[in-house]
Formats: sequence, structure tokens, C-alpha cells
Amino acid sequence: MISRFSSFILYFLLLGFLCSCQANDLQYKLIEEKPIATFVGNVKTDSTLRSEMTDQEFSQLQFQILTEGNQYAQLFSITDDNGILKSASVIDREDVCQPGVQCILEFSVSIFKRDVTDLDKLGFVKFLQIGVEIKDINDNAPIFLEPEIVVNISESVPVGHIILTSTAIDEDSGVNNSVQTYEISSFDNTFSVQLIENLDETSNLGIIVNKQLDRETKNSYQVTVVAKDYGSPQRNGTLLVKINVIDANDNAPKFNQSSYSLSVKENPPIGLVLLHVVATDFDIGKNGKVTYHFGSRTAKVVTRLLSLNESTGALIVKDIIDFEVDQFLQFYIEAKDQGLPAKTAQAIVKINVTDINDNSPKININFPPGGELISEDSKIGQYIATVSIQDDDSGVNGTVSCSVKDKTFELTKVYENIYKINLKTKLDREDKAQHNVTVSCSDFGIPPKHNSSNFIINVSDVNDNDPKFSESVYLSTIYENNAVGDIVAIVTAIDPDEGKNGEVSYSLSLNADSVFSISTSSGIITANKIFDREEIDQYEFNVTASDNGTPRFSSTVLVIVTIGDKNDHAPVYSKSLYTFTIQENLIPGTIIGHVSAYDNDTDGNGRLMFSQSHSFSSVFQIKQNTGEIMVIDLVDRESKELFEFNVTVSDHGLPPKTSSARIRINVKDENDNFPVIIFPTKSNNSIQIPSSLEVSSLYNQSNSI
Repeated sequence: MISRFSSFILYFLLLGFLCSCQANDLQYKLIEEKPIATFVGNVKTDSTLRSEMTDQEFSQLQFQILTEGNQYAQLFSITDDNGILKSASVIDREDVCQPGVQCILEFSVSIFKRDVTDLDKLGFVKFLQIGVEIKDINDNAPIFLEPEIVVNISESVPVGHIILTSTAIDEDSGVNNSVQTYEISSFDNTFSVQLIENLDETSNLGIIVNKQLDRETKNSYQVTVVAKDYGSPQRNGTLLVKINVIDANDNAPKFNQSSYSLSVKENPPIGLVLLHVVATDFDIGKNGKVTYHFGSRTAKVVTRLLSLNESTGALIVKDIIDFEVDQFLQFYIEAKDQGLPAKTAQAIVKINVTDINDNSPKININFPPGGELISEDSKIGQYIATVSIQDDDSGVNGTVSCSVKDKTFELTKVYENIYKINLKTKLDREDKAQHNVTVSCSDFGIPPKHNSSNFIINVSDVNDNDPKFSESVYLSTIYENNAVGDIVAIVTAIDPDEGKNGEVSYSLSLNADSVFSISTSSGIITANKIFDREEIDQYEFNVTASDNGTPRFSSTVLVIVTIGDKNDHAPVYSKSLYTFTIQENLIPGTIIGHVSAYDNDTDGNGRLMFSQSHSFSSVFQIKQNTGEIMVIDLVDRESKELFEFNVTVSDHGLPPKTSSARIRINVKDENDNFPVIIFPTKSNNSIQIPSSLEVSSLYNQSNSI
């Protein structure tokens, strides 16, 4: 049994990939292999949050793990209301961490606070950096890379000669969980085992020759090496070593220098020769023929990236060397002769990989609960999202500056490479219902690398607009004698809000609801009665448009309805008989009077026209528009002293309506004739008077003629 040896090779120490870039706000421990939902800690009560706010604010906190861009955040879950942190999967320490380093998984938690006046709104409070140390358990047994090896050894080797082989590997890292001791089973104690320290601070397993060998007496041995850890339960691994005793070589190769160091910029071309190693062996023949090989403990990453020409010692680039993955490579090259047994020598190779700016910034967007929806009445400063940046380059190549292009939002740095996006100006959904927000980032390399990421913010509606009528006043006409239910007018109001906030309903003012009806949804106004223009020719009332939001908004418009005329009334004369007295022998063109009529209809239906159809049209004429009666020829009383005829009045409706009146014209006498002696005449100049005629009596001479 021997003492514990160095636990891990230098390569893994140099390439440990977990780093604490800044101090964690909370630190927890979790034993590996625990079941899902194992309690880790309570972020809410373990932090200083309680001392930073009121009890009411403390009760309204919400928690969210920032998962974008962090592979370890997926391994944990947190309850959003009480901040209890649990494991989200079974964690194997050997899967997430390399051996020999402290295994701390780091991630961030965003903390939000609900608005006490509107529980659907969340405000950003702060970030907390969380570190969870994964503690090792003894769940891996020591193993040898080869469970069985064959060793050829010269019988001339002195007592104490050491046969080197590889040690066992145990992936566990906890106290006593790695390899602690080696034991060897040998019946005659010809061989024993011990650890041999190398220049690279690792160890080889040495099988020591305790007795002088005699190939002629015994030409082979078989021993078993057992590697044990001190974990609970204890685990072990075995190596079967077959030893052949032969004669061979007494000079080992020797490198021209024991250490090779060089620097290489990342991404060198495939096939580039980085260096030649050279070793010489003073033996001759096969014993002096040297070949080059990677050391048995060379990490797989080295053999993946580099190849070694066995004959020339040329170290050649085989695959892409990426600074962001491998910043330093260190390994040993062995020079081996062809003797029996072969002799070897080691030289260390150290390669520093330097960075070039070959990575663009990676942008990860994390949204709070509720996602990408924000109310249009949100206050300036409202938290929108968290932006985390990754740039795998180093120095100025990995230093990043970011900006947001939408002037509605602003980007504020919270930690190195962590920003938050807040609302910068007031929102108006009716002006812009959706924002396409672009975050742009650039590093400070030469030339700089750029990247951008965009996301959509949808603006939810609040009821902040009145319905707006399409007209300031609605003017409409409906003709009298209509049917009940006929459409009178249509009013339209638009509310730019959405959903119930933009749904408009219509109502009439009280002075109109007995005469008219309105559809609450369409704004169609219909008649509740049959109108008579001659009774009322115009109605004025208000229509109110209201939305269905909370609170409700409304607006009012004036509606003027004119009752249009129909030709439903005949003209009516003021008299049924018009009597005029004229002097005979009036000058033609003299107006002797006029007739008048009225019609309750309007416009053409009430515009009147007088006409005549009688046998005296050559003597008297009626003016169509005025009803004036004019003499158009001389009237001789002695010929005719009385004229009677009808006059007609018509409206201009379609069809027209008419009525008639009687005209009577008396002709007064004028002394326009000389007396005429009709007796006696030349032919009749005698008269007979009866004898019976009394004195003073009147005798009509015509009786005697």
C-alpha cells in the first residue's frame, strides 16, 4: 500500500471552465445525483429583499430565472411567488464540471414586484446572482485506461528498476473519493508498486523490480495492481500486468531541449507546422532509432487539434484551434527508441493560444411573466425585458456596447453584459399597436464584430378615446306619408380603441324616442310614426354614441330631420265665386281683378298655375302665375252685359292636383250711344190713339206701330 498521489493532471487544472466573474449575491450547496425538485434554498428569504421594502411589497414579489444564454439555468427551477429554488434535473458533477476545480454553477434571477393598484402589471426590482456549489459523492470507481498491459523488460535491469505505466483515473473529486492507494499481488515479492512523480506534476505508476531477474530461470510474470479510493462505499479498479523478461537497450533518447514554448493565434490554417521536436539516441540500430509520440496522459483535446509526425517530430495543426475553447495547451512528447525494452524520454510542450476577434456578440432576451404584451397606459420607466450579452472573445474583443433603435424604449446597463429595457416615452396603441424593437451590439475589436436581435412588443388597449361621429351635424329628409319603420338617417361613430373599448352603441335623446327609434349597434334611425309635413316640417334631436369600455366614453351629435313634401293637397280657391263689375269699353290689357288660391304643399307641389277653358277666352285672359284677370278685347254692354265662366288652378305635383272657381263679370253701361228716333219715321209717321184713353195716361206707341 502506498500514500495518496496527485489527483488530476495539470491540463484539467488549466482548462477548468467555471469562473466567478463577479461575486454572487447568494451561495448554496447541492450534493450531486439528488432527485429532481430537491430543495436548494429560498431566494426570497435568504436575500436582503425583506429589509429593502414594505411587507406589502415583499408579499407581491415575483421571481424568474434568466434561462437564455446560460446552460446551467436549465438545471434549476424557482417558484415565481415565494422564490423557492429547486433542482430541475438530476445533476452529475462529473458531467457539468472538470475534475480538480470547485464546481459552482452560476446564473441570475430577475425579481419583479406586482403593482398594488393593478395586479396584472409587473415592475422590475433587481437581479440576484446565484451560485450553487455541486458537492461530490463517491459514485465512480477508479479505472485504468487499459485493463491489461504487456511489459517487456531486460533481465539485466538492476534491482530497483522501475517499469512505468499509467495510473488509474477516478472522476470523483471529493475528499477521499479519488484514488488514494495502490496495491500489488505478487506471490514471491519480485515486484512492488509505487507512484513516480513527473515533471508535469502528474504521476505514473511504477512497478519496481525487487529481485535480480534471470530470464533462463523465469521468462515471464503476471501481477495484478489494485487502485483503491477511501470513499463510502469504497471503490477500486484493477490492472493486469504481464511482464516478459528479455534482453535490450541501455541508452535512452535525449531531447535537444527539455521544454518547448510557443504562442499561436487562434484559427491557424490546417496543416501548419507549429514546431519540430528533436531527440537523439547514442545507441545504434533499432536501439538508436527514435520515434515520437504524444505522452500517454495527453488530453484528447490535444490529439484532436494536433498531429505528431512519428518520424520527423513535426507538430502539425489538425483541427481548428479556438481561443474561446482552448486558451492554453500543455502536454508531453515522448521520444522512444526501438530497443527491447524500449527507452523513452519526455519533453514538455506549452502552447499559448492568443485571441483574435472572431466572435460576434450573442444577444439573449429574457421577458418577465406576461411576455411581450404591455398596456398603452404604462408609465415611463416600465420594465420591458432583460438583455444578456455573450462574447466569447477576450479583452477588448469581448468588451461589448449595446443600443436600442426604437426611441420608445431605452437600454440601461445593470451589470457587465446585462442590460434592462425600460419604457422611455408614453405609448399610444391607436398610433402604433406593435413595436419591432431591435437591440444592436458591437465589440471593440479591430475590426469590430456586430450583431442585432429584434423582438415584438404588442401594446394592449385601454379605453382612452371617445367615439367620433363622421359628421358634425347630420341632415336628413324623409317624405311625409311614410311607413312606420322606414329608415330616416344613419349615423356612424368610430372609436379607435379595440375590443369592448371600441364597441360603439347608439341612443336617442328623450325628446326623440317617441318619434324615432335607433339601432344601438348600427346607428340606423327609423320612423315610429307617419309624418305630415303640413303638421310639423322639421325635427331636431341628439344621438349619443357610447363605447362599452370601463369607464365608458361617449359623444353627442345633432340630427336634423326635414319632412319632405308629397303632393297630397289640391289647391283651394279663397272663394268659390268671384264677382267683378267693369265698365264697358275698357282698354284692352286692363286688369279687372284677380283670383287667389293656396296649396298646403311646398315646392312644386305647392306652386300654382291658373288656366282657363271657356268661350270668352277672346275677351278675358287669366295670367298663369298671378291669377290676374285682364281684358284683352273691348266689351260692349249693349252687346253683352254679363259674363260667367270657370277658372282652373293646378299645382306642379306629379300628378298635379286641380280645383275650379266661378267667375262672374257684370258690365256697366257707359253713355256711348246717341238717342235714335224710331217713331215717327219716313215710313211710319202716323199713330192711332184709342178713344178710350184717359187723360194723363201713358200710351206705348210701340203697341200701335
